[in-house]
Amino acid sequence: MEINLNGGGNSPLIKKAIVYYTNNDLDECLFKAVQSQLLKAADGIPIISVSQKPIDFGTNICVGDKPANYRSLYEQILIGAKASEPESILYLCEHDVFYNKSHFEFVPPEPTHIYFNLNRYYWYRGIDMFGIPPGRRANSQCVGYRELFIENAIEHLDTIATVGYFMPGVYERKKIRNFTSTYANIDIRHDRNLTRPTQYELGNSTNGVWVAAGWGTPKEFSKTVGY
Repeated sequence: MEINLNGGGNSPLIKKAIVYYTNNDLDECLFKAVQSQLLKAADGIPIISVSQKPIDFGTNICVGDKPANYRSLYEQILIGAKASEPESILYLCEHDVFYNKSHFEFVPPEPTHIYFNLNRYYWYRGIDMFGIPPGRRANSQCVGYRELFIENAIEHLDTIATVGYFMPGVYERKKIRNFTSTYANIDIRHDRNLTRPTQYELGNSTNGVWVAAGWGTPKEFSKTVGY
């Protein structure tokens, strides 16, 4: 089910927060450029940053070194969600995604569901077009109410502890919806992504569809965000 519902971004009756999480393992130029763009796009929405090394970004919670895996990812999401105000709308943000302001204008119409923004494109530095990800849903595009994020993070961590690995789709089948922001978010592909690149993403597959994404050309996008 896909819903386009924008607005309410600055309403005093709606509590919002951004949970930004990072393992600090990223090219410094990209790291800083994403943070700079996120501050602009957030437009005053409080940012809770959960990092593995101390950073000067929003309200920072440093959790120390952790392995690069899904257990660590959900542990950091859980810590950030618990640090937010009750009944807040949360936007999960990752350290290698450039967010557009329109992403944070979305208000979930149902508190019982997590919403995934499908307006997301990949970009590899030096490639002259944007690419459509093969799996459109990603944690970096999640929006929903605090209590549901806490519940889901605990459920994922319990599943990982039980079976020993991450199982996508534990809760997604019954508790998700999709939405499309007015303008796209740009997900940067690089050599340290938790999910590894495929030939489809690299644009080497005849099944790939390459598009402009509302930021102008990649060269214009790069100039805008400083990366």
